[in-house]
Amino acid sequence: MTTVHRLLDDAFAGVEPSPEVQDLKEEIRANLEARAAELQAGGASPDHAARRAFDELGDVRALVADAQADVAAETGGAPRTPMQEAFAAAQQHRVRPRPR
Repeated sequence: MTTVHRLLDDAFAGVEPSPEVQDLKEEIRANLEARAAELQAGGASPDHAARRAFDELGDVRALVADAQADVAAETGGAPRTPMQEAFAAAQQHRVRPRPR
């Protein structure tokens, strides 16, 4: 899924790296790869499937901004918006993969 990796790396270009941002990027990558695999099973080419999955995701920069705002709020930054609160709640209940 090199197209998924390239599109995601482009979307995260210029974003200040942090553990939280890296976790978000890896979670998005896994979701994009799963969706692209579904689209490929339906007959789409790998490139088209990756692009469509990425388009369905929406604004990646907004997700990154929400994640960064969550970190700022947790460390004494500005108060969170309702969207940021919803994202933070989702982050608390996500399943993290276990290393083998």
